[in-house]
Amino acid sequence: MGNPGNIDVENEAKFQSGITLNEITTPTAVADHGKVYTKTDNKLYFQDGAGNEHEVCTAGEYHGEAYIDNNAVPTVIETANTPIMVKNFTAGLLSNFTLVAGSTGTITAFSDGTGKVNVASAAHGLDTGDYISIRGTTNYNGIWEITKIDDGNFSIPDTWAANDGASDWDAGDYLLAGTGSAGDYAMVFSYSASEAGGAGSEVLGQICINDTLCDKCIGDRKFANNDIGNLPGTAFPTLAVGDRLYFVLISTGTNDITVKYGNINLHRL
Repeated sequence: MGNPGNIDVENEAKFQSGITLNEITTPTAVADHGKVYTKTDNKLYFQDGAGNEHEVCTAGEYHGEAYIDNNAVPTVIETANTPIMVKNFTAGLLSNFTLVAGSTGTITAFSDGTGKVNVASAAHGLDTGDYISIRGTTNYNGIWEITKIDDGNFSIPDTWAANDGASDWDAGDYLLAGTGSAGDYAMVFSYSASEAGGAGSEVLGQICINDTLCDKCIGDRKFANNDIGNLPGTAFPTLAVGDRLYFVLISTGTNDITVKYGNINLHRL
């Protein structure tokens, strides 16, 4: 039998087995022409005639989700107007993201670390590069990236003021952006919460990326007696590989907040 349509049988066989592309660096643009290529980061790219490089993405390839379901463990609000990292999340649908469980610990003392503040916390379990929120102090409340000194001590990059004595730290659960996940994301979150005592505090639910609060990623409400309220938010954050996304609570009062249900999800644009 002949070869109808003059099909190139040899090249047809090559195409059926896939097209092999050498991994290259970004090529030189050719005006009025496009180029398709792959690089050593194992991604596929399209370059337009003006030299603009566009990553060719697969729908649904980069997304992260974490949720809270019928939680009864309160987030301790020891100090007003202080961001506290939230725990008790469950992993949802994850692709190139990982949900990492947090922890909490007790601080017994602070000391001058010469350009930093040393924190004594027995068996803290933290590593250099971890992020925590500190509460219950006069001078050191907030979110910090820590440096491990040893199993019972770490430091925070703050200015020494005084030994504030006993207090606490929280390392929240977080979504970790994995290899290849850098880019712009559509993010939506919503949490139902209640305040112990119903004292009428104004409460912010906010996303924290590493140790930086996201100013456009905020939900706000004021609680009334026996009220369960929603803290919704949406934003388009830009993430780098290795970024950590936390959910934090900030209250004008000191009554504990229980986040009973909630969901945060991200999908790369």
